[in-house]
Amino acid sequence: MLGLAFKENIRDIRNSKTVDIVRELEDSGVQARVHDPLVLPQDAEREYGIRLSSVDELAASDGVILVVAHRVFCESGRDWMRSLLRRSSRGVVMDVKSVFRPEDFPEAAYWRL
Repeated sequence: MLGLAFKENIRDIRNSKTVDIVRELEDSGVQARVHDPLVLPQDAEREYGIRLSSVDELAASDGVILVVAHRVFCESGRDWMRSLLRRSSRGVVMDVKSVFRPEDFPEAAYWRL
């Protein structure tokens, strides 16, 4: 999962909607990892009990959810997003902010709002 902050390009995690998604996934037995380079790890742990993951820990994921469209994520682009997916499976990309287009991920099941 990409983004824990309340909105783009800030550190504030109060009222983060990512937390709701993490809880729903975990309740369904899915291991959710969250990466947000703007948020301080100790804030995420203290406020929500969420341990932030490094980019390396996201590698070979079955799916990627772009929740917060931080500039750093958008500028990293579709190739970077693709690199996070497991090579041996089709993978799922959920683009909550509609940053990308379906044709950017022809090899993945792509969903956006």
